[in-house]
Amino acid sequence: MIRHPALRDEAAPSAWRFFPLAVVLSLLCVIAVNGALVWWAVETNPGEPGESGFDLSNQYDRILDGVQQQAALGWKVSAKASGRHVTLAARDAKGLSLPRASVSVIAERPLGAKERTDLEMRAAGADYAAAVDLPAAGQWDLLINVVDGKNEYHATQRVVVP
Repeated sequence: MIRHPALRDEAAPSAWRFFPLAVVLSLLCVIAVNGALVWWAVETNPGEPGESGFDLSNQYDRILDGVQQQAALGWKVSAKASGRHVTLAARDAKGLSLPRASVSVIAERPLGAKERTDLEMRAAGADYAAAVDLPAAGQWDLLINVVDGKNEYHATQRVVVP
């Protein structure tokens, strides 16, 4: 008896027979990558706190009291950079300038190589101006400290110097 070629008993092998193997290999790849990432995270960060983390946490009430006292002053302090020159406006709760205040500013790079510059601030009319310019363009965090009598104001502001 002659059979038609389309009616063979044997089916042609399908590419789908490798699908379960592909799923298993994919899962093993995901597990290997996750394992490598876990190992890398544990090796590069031992999870130890900074040098003063515990001491700082014990003084947290004092820090909160300082923040509340500063908020009660109602002072507004804002810094801006025009080119590499920094100016600072310090106003009391009534919007008046603080001409007798002592102002100090430290400029730090938030990213990259550590760079820190002390900016001597001098009274310039109702505001304060830095005696020296920032050394380079880029982002700078300004650590601002304003003292007028017994009142202190601390702030950090970021400026971008073109």
